[in-house]
Amino acid sequence: VLCEKPIARTLAEARRMVSVARETGRVLATGFNMRLRPSYQYLNEVLRQGRIGDPVSYWCVRLGNLGVGSDNWRVDPAESVGMTVESLAHEFDTIRWLFGEIESVNGRLRCTNPNLPGIDDQASVSLNTTSQVIATITASWRSAIGYGSRGIVGTKGCVEMRGDDIW
Repeated sequence: VLCEKPIARTLAEARRMVSVARETGRVLATGFNMRLRPSYQYLNEVLRQGRIGDPVSYWCVRLGNLGVGSDNWRVDPAESVGMTVESLAHEFDTIRWLFGEIESVNGRLRCTNPNLPGIDDQASVSLNTTSQVIATITASWRSAIGYGSRGIVGTKGCVEMRGDDIW
């Protein structure tokens, strides 16, 4: 069973899914589509080939407006999991894919949309990985400017991908 992220809204729901998969002998996996995007594969290729030396830090800037209708599950308080789980899960996976496991996280989230109380739409996150790479994420679902940038600073150079939207 291939699930889109988030695998569930709560840890209890996720544990139940894992339990049922084990009981029935099924494979349960969460799909992360960024690994399949050509730009992310290029970023990974540059890193693996050593073209920028050893990685030191990684950044992600992800600015955009959520821009969905009032009938979308992302803005339904009963269904929404907020920007961090809905969108930034991709960034956490990318960081793990490129640099290994995350050792520590420090961050700040804000809920700024008065029509969506309790649903985070702003984030500033700093992570440390097992490979000693420092990763930062700045993200907004309320930005009037659409902009995306991801990059790696290495000991011999840098690589960046960027565009005029969050992707």
